[in-house]
Amino acid sequence: STLTLDGIILDNAESFSIPAGTEKELTLRVTPTSAGYSSIALSIQPEGEEGSAVTQHFTTTASAQLLLVDDDGFFPYEDYYFSALENAGVSYGFWERSLSRLDQSQLQNVESIIWWTGLSYPTLTQSDRDLLADYLEDGHNLFVSGQDIGYELCDSSYAYFDTLSNSVEFYEDYFSAVYENDFIDKYSLQGTSSDPISSNLSIQISGSNGANNQFYPSIITLTAPAQKLFQYEENKAGALCYVNDAYDYKIVYFAFGFEAINNPNHRETILSNVITWFDITTGIQENDFAATETTPSTWVSNNFPNPFNALTSITINVAEPADVVIKMYDILGREVGTVVNEKYPTGRHIVRFDAGELPSGIYFCRSKIGDYRKVFKMSLLK
Repeated sequence: STLTLDGIILDNAESFSIPAGTEKELTLRVTPTSAGYSSIALSIQPEGEEGSAVTQHFTTTASAQLLLVDDDGFFPYEDYYFSALENAGVSYGFWERSLSRLDQSQLQNVESIIWWTGLSYPTLTQSDRDLLADYLEDGHNLFVSGQDIGYELCDSSYAYFDTLSNSVEFYEDYFSAVYENDFIDKYSLQGTSSDPISSNLSIQISGSNGANNQFYPSIITLTAPAQKLFQYEENKAGALCYVNDAYDYKIVYFAFGFEAINNPNHRETILSNVITWFDITTGIQENDFAATETTPSTWVSNNFPNPFNALTSITINVAEPADVVIKMYDILGREVGTVVNEKYPTGRHIVRFDAGELPSGIYFCRSKIGDYRKVFKMSLLK
């Protein structure tokens, strides 16, 4: 990455001068070396003025056909998507919607989006809907998942419902569905035998092997030509897929949280089917980047458990002896702890971390093994 001030490169500078009453343009340029994503926090603080720092968060993505959009408000539900994609062989980017808004520049090479809302309010804002409408009409694909999306966009009793917005029209036109109501205390759904996604699975959206976060899963009515994927009892629809022939886009919509599916194998099967149906090419394309020497068998898992209370574990796999550096940062980008910083032999290892001296909150874990890099989010709850 390169930081410039009015076009002048700041070579590892930690401080610079700006005369009073003047303006300067600070530019951060990030050059990716592999497909995927990274999180950056840039903090600017006037010298001698503690507590007056201004921090801007960025998420960068590079050459990924699939973009994961985390709109769950800092809950760690992305782990369920990451683990389900682990064996899919797909390069994907990641965007933390709570930190910054997406725009068309981030979607130039993205063919498909997976967007989840978790328990966040509000979701799919007007700017999000405008962005997604343009994205879909350009012939791309969307898998969106979340309880209460229909309630927020379509129910006038919702506290923040905007009667002047196009939220109902967006929901019904682009999702090919009509919101009916929430289906409280209904956590079993049955897949249908003829659709390309559900594989006729019987799924549970409650239980400790999933996020266990479903309070208001929704009932929807499909409009032609949408196809039912999962249904509750009494044939009430909870998920659909839809092909729009006019704009050549595909939609998969779950009116509940995918992350709550209690069987990890079911999550992996469903997400693999979505990727196949979206016709996403697996792997990194030949000319995406200059070749790197990263060995595929070198990897770092997300921590478990997550959320965690003080103690958590991270599994690493080292293809050949290498220096392993894993550090934790707070949401302002400040280093708050070192998980490990030593050389490891070839093989799989479990690293345990005690965050007992840290306050509850969201943290980012940054790992480095040789040329391998990974950043993921950790939620500490005490």
